[in-house]
Amino acid sequence: MESLTPRYTSHPSNRLKLECSVDTVAVVLRVHGEIDLETTPAFDAEILRIIEAQPERVLIDLSGVEFIDSTGLSALIRADQGAAANGQQLSLRGGSSQVRRLFELTGLLDRLNFED
Repeated sequence: MESLTPRYTSHPSNRLKLECSVDTVAVVLRVHGEIDLETTPAFDAEILRIIEAQPERVLIDLSGVEFIDSTGLSALIRADQGAAANGQQLSLRGGSSQVRRLFELTGLLDRLNFED
């Protein structure tokens, strides 16, 4: 894995906060706030930065996500596809009951790798 600097970033609207950390098992991206049309570009950029560093495993922790729309779901699908293309494992964790319900309704609960 290339060097990946842990960092904390916040979207200018303050509706999205991203915290990237590196441990011995995975790169963990903790997401807080809303992933929507306005904040998805910042979310995409951070995921791309992580995937380009080529860690074996990426964990996106959605436990702090209050809202996600279709652009956020698309970003997670792109992240999963990008990681798979690089031979990386991408997993998702957490999410409110409303967020989990959206994954269930769209069929993504079975398509994406969730861990408890």
